[in-house]
Parts: sequence; C-alpha cells; structure tokens
Amino acid sequence: MSKHIHLEPLPEMRRPARGNLPSQRYGALVGRIDHITARPRTEPETDSGHIFLWVEIYAGPYTGHYECPILTDPHSEDETSVRYFLHTETIPHAQLPSIGFWEDAQLSYDALRLDRKHFRPVLDGSFRSTFMFFAHTCDQLAVYGTTYKEGNGLHHIRRNPDGKGKQDGAVAFYFRKPGEKPIRRWVFLEAKPA
Repeated sequence: MSKHIHLEPLPEMRRPARGNLPSQRYGALVGRIDHITARPRTEPETDSGHIFLWVEIYAGPYTGHYECPILTDPHSEDETSVRYFLHTETIPHAQLPSIGFWEDAQLSYDALRLDRKHFRPVLDGSFRSTFMFFAHTCDQLAVYGTTYKEGNGLHHIRRNPDGKGKQDGAVAFYFRKPGEKPIRRWVFLEAKPA
C-alpha cells in the first residue's frame, strides 16, 4: 500500500490552555518549550517589547499550554529600562525540578545577592537571541512568576517591583547530557523606569 495516499481528516490542532492554573498565585511552572510567538494570544498585533514563551506541562493536574511573556526589549513609549543577568551552574540530578506548577516555590534576588552591578542593559537584540537559543535547546525549563487571573499563563517574570521578598520572577533552563551532571542556566530580569 502506498504511503502517499492522504485522504483522512487532519488531527485537530492544539488549543491554548483553558485556565488550569490557580488564579493570581506565585509559583514555578515547570515543563518543556512548546513554541515562542511575537504576539500575545489576546492581541492581533505583535508586541515589540516581549516574546511570548509557551510552556507545555505534559502530565499531571496542570496538563496544558501556558503563555509566559518575557520582557526582552525596552519599551520606548513608557521609557522602561530592561536589564538582565545570565548565570550558568552545574547541579546534581536531584535538583532537576518535577513537571507541574509549584506554589511552594520561592525565589529572591536579594537572597541570591543579585544587585544592579550584576545586570546589564538590553541594547541590541542579543538578549532576545540568547533567550530563544536557550529555550529551543533546553530539555526542560522552570518559569517563576504570578499566574494570570484566568489561570492560563504566568507573568511578572522579573524582579518583583513590590518588594515581596521571596516572589521574584526568572527563568531557569535545564540541559542534560548522558553521563554528565545537568546544567542550569538562569535568566534574571529587571525592568525599571529609565
């Protein structure tokens, strides 16, 4: 029989997340990259200051696809300054996070002793390219932030401007190679008026 006969309906396309996450809760969303877009799911036009990372949780009670806006460029209209810090470390296998959404997560830039001297400004688009490279080559990732009211995404993925000590946002990319310890690459972000 020929492998070139295609007369069956195509499978149904994946739908966006339907609000499985708890509403407006801080936590860590752990899964794998699904895709990246230049526009939010609710807007017809692109957003030049963000990329929209879609994270897939493929098992458990939070199975779905979730939008995570990442601030990658300054906003000229409100003169926001975007700064970032990248940190790479080797970790034991026991520190690889489990898939899901974890409300017991804690992340503090102050506790990590991250201050202004660690961060560099986003100037020429190189940060966006680096971020997308990490996203497309990692084995899994953890996004720290606050869930949307509708429960279908995570935002505030940066230093928390409200000063909530253990609820800062960031992204951790995990890379594994057989016979080697995993590598975690952190992306820390802050946005302040210029």
